[in-house]
Amino acid sequence: MNTSQKTTSEMSSLDQILNETDIGQFIGKYKILLSILFGVIIIGVIAQAIYSNMSDKKMNEMNGVVHAFQSGPMKSFMDKKSDQKTVLEKYNQMMSDVQGYAGAGLVTLELAKEIQTRGDSATALSILEKANAQFNNPYVKFFITSNLAASYENSGNWEQARVHYEELLNSPVKVYEEKTYLDLGRVYLKLNNTEKAKASFQYVLDKGKEAELKKLAGLYLENL
Repeated sequence: MNTSQKTTSEMSSLDQILNETDIGQFIGKYKILLSILFGVIIIGVIAQAIYSNMSDKKMNEMNGVVHAFQSGPMKSFMDKKSDQKTVLEKYNQMMSDVQGYAGAGLVTLELAKEIQTRGDSATALSILEKANAQFNNPYVKFFITSNLAASYENSGNWEQARVHYEELLNSPVKVYEEKTYLDLGRVYLKLNNTEKAKASFQYVLDKGKEAELKKLAGLYLENL
């Protein structure tokens, strides 16, 4: 058996171990939901504070534009009373009007999640990729990138998953880094980059605080 075949075989076994653990099931099956829910909580809290230097009038205008989209076209789409083409046209107009305002981050994540749930992963990814370029707020970008990384990993696009996990590690926002290193290590294995995978798993063992994540990293290392 060559090295590539061995790595693939080991990965299958390790992925099975991952899914057999409680935290593995949560991370493995609900990666996207986890990052979206986390993003919903954080973005809702920080958006006002980050843009507190805006004039009250300007902030109210931006919030009004976002709210009008959320309570109108977005709600209609979520209630299955309008089609995807219509909501995307209105969303793009809203994004043009608010020009990267952080308060639009939440609705972006919600819309991408709904479209992905309906089976159009390509469009959901396109929304997130465009939003990643449009937003400057580091917190909003962090949670959009988190969703992109998880989405690409779940679709088997290992190279794009790697790019976005590495982007997370380079972000000024440091949230749950050990999980990112664990995910990145697994992606490196899929790309047959054993050395970088080892370094990622070792980081979790050395710097991690979550016992279950450290246990999983150790299992991966034992099989390398």
